[in-house]
Amino acid sequence: MIDRRLALFVVAGLLVAFVLSGCGKGSFVSVNGEKISKDEFYKKLELTSIQGRPAGELVLDQMINEKLIDQMAKEKGVLPTEAQINEKIEYLKKDGSLTQVLQQRGLTIDEFKSEIYPRQAMINIVTKGVTVSDKEVNDRYNQIKDRLYTTAANVEIAAVICGKKEKIEKADAQIKQGVDFGTVAMRLSEDKLSNQTQGKLGRVWRGQPGVPTNLIEEAFKLKVGDVSKPFLVAPKGQTPQWVIIKATDRKPKVVRTFNEVKSQCREDVALMKGQTTTDIPKLLQKKRDSSTIIISPERYKQLAKIQKKK
Repeated sequence: MIDRRLALFVVAGLLVAFVLSGCGKGSFVSVNGEKISKDEFYKKLELTSIQGRPAGELVLDQMINEKLIDQMAKEKGVLPTEAQINEKIEYLKKDGSLTQVLQQRGLTIDEFKSEIYPRQAMINIVTKGVTVSDKEVNDRYNQIKDRLYTTAANVEIAAVICGKKEKIEKADAQIKQGVDFGTVAMRLSEDKLSNQTQGKLGRVWRGQPGVPTNLIEEAFKLKVGDVSKPFLVAPKGQTPQWVIIKATDRKPKVVRTFNEVKSQCREDVALMKGQTTTDIPKLLQKKRDSSTIIISPERYKQLAKIQKKK
């Protein structure tokens, strides 16, 4: 798998833009008519601790690293190409996760591409000059197919969860009377998540860690739109609870073909081989030591003189 250290130098593009974009005194948020300005927000965000460091300092440090990585890629003639970035986007489109990622994080496609860019620059630096055989690519696919390229058959469920049989029977009666399942969950479910999400709990699949086996099997018995009878589940180490579940969607098992992921497998192999001779953190530190980094705000000046790692 890809070295986790590579991810340490990539920051969420939206957060970067949010923290270090132009400030202003205009209304940013209004709470019952009382305004919170952008200046107030940025100041609070800069002082907020993330990973034991002020958010503003952490983000700026990562932005500096990204700029240095971009410069290294340019010096080595391996800047990311538009084709490489688009290939990553297309992969996520086929995977079905692109829209979800953009919606969850509030990103535009261009903002998301800007996040992919620095990581691709690092990959290009590490893999420059590395050769990979077709056999190595095929072997890589077979090694990780079941783990990374296979999506198990799954059922999306909603649930009403109660501690007492009498209460779950009350919920069951309301559902049978035609009351909306989500409404019943908000009224009667004692589980915090299902109560707040109109019962929605996400997807379950066979062998899923932490999910009672009988709940999963009950889910797979249902057709989309069907509602189960009340039944008892006993999560490990927890008090048994009564549950009613509704199947809201079903997806079959999907295995991505070799041709669909061949390019990614080739890149993975090249990256693993390249990391044996190319140490990005060391290269980055060397580049940083030889660079002129001028930081105007006094509170961030120490970032220009990051000490070498021991």
